Amino acid sequence: VQSGEDFIATCPSCDYAENLEVAQAHAPLAQEAIATTTPMSEVETKGKGNLKDVTRFLKKPESKFFKTLVYQADEKVVMVVVRGDHQVNELKLAEILSVEKVKLAPGELIKKTTGSPPAFVGPVGFNGRVLIDHDATLIEAGVCGASRVDYHLQDVAFGRDFQAEVLSLRMVTSGDSCPRCQAALEVYRGIEAGHIFVLGTHYSEKMKALYLDEKGEKKPLVMGCYGIGISRLIAAIIEQHHDESGLVWPPEAAPYSVHICQLGHSSDVVEAVARLESEFLARGIEPLIDDRDERPGIKFKDADLIGLPFRITVGERGLKEAQVEFSSRSATNPKTSLALDDATEYVAAQIENY
Repeated sequence: VQSGEDFIATCPSCDYAENLEVAQAHAPLAQEAIATTTPMSEVETKGKGNLKDVTRFLKKPESKFFKTLVYQADEKVVMVVVRGDHQVNELKLAEILSVEKVKLAPGELIKKTTGSPPAFVGPVGFNGRVLIDHDATLIEAGVCGASRVDYHLQDVAFGRDFQAEVLSLRMVTSGDSCPRCQAALEVYRGIEAGHIFVLGTHYSEKMKALYLDEKGEKKPLVMGCYGIGISRLIAAIIEQHHDESGLVWPPEAAPYSVHICQLGHSSDVVEAVARLESEFLARGIEPLIDDRDERPGIKFKDADLIGLPFRITVGERGLKEAQVEFSSRSATNPKTSLALDDATEYVAAQIENY
């Protein structure tokens, strides 16, 4: 099951991988206006402003629709057209419009600008700036809003029935061509544990952060920054290191390296656990000690659930022969008996050589 707060586009054939907000697909070849002989016509779609309702009513797939959205960028209004089964990449749109961010225009503004409520807006006849995504230009005999309540237009052709600036405006989807090798991209949900931002020269120019190039000319520094999500790293580690019993912490990230399960409260057991704790601490290894008054089975289940890398079990039966039990959370090897005198040294070596 996929999990995480972000969507990631990756290529299985090369090392391309980017957050969906900035991911690019291989751009389609430049497309001239499609010549269709069927004239555009108006069709009544009473009460059907929702895209899915209109697709069912007209019996046409979403990929045949010119999905039309009206955005507000600062004080300007711009119409954006994408294929019906695609989503607008608002980060790209803001960059194209040279604004910090864009937002969908409110219904009142859309009606004032187009004469239609949002559900029936279309690009045909719009007297303003229109941007269209590359893929939407390839729609032949498409459908769009008629900018009139309860009506849509069908057999619409870009270039013949409306004009627009052609740009890359949409979110990447699974199956799109990789911009590097043109293999099919895969989109999946994931955790953004770290990210890099290219700031360019926007801030260095303002701060006059300059350097001399090989010609001795002053140039602004090209800036960038990165961030690491500490709490997200924990989630990513858990996502990658677990099994049906619980977590399987790698030693490099584990909150504790050793889980000591104390079975019983006899003086020998308590003394042996205290000795191990002292020896581990002297080596800079902080153990987690389970000295609860619980059955061994419960302690072992909880130890598996917590998932610390190594476990030592101390019980009266083993101590009769000066032995403790060692096991590794990530290994399939059976449990190993260790001499109490050698346990600390053995575990320390396991941690160091993991």
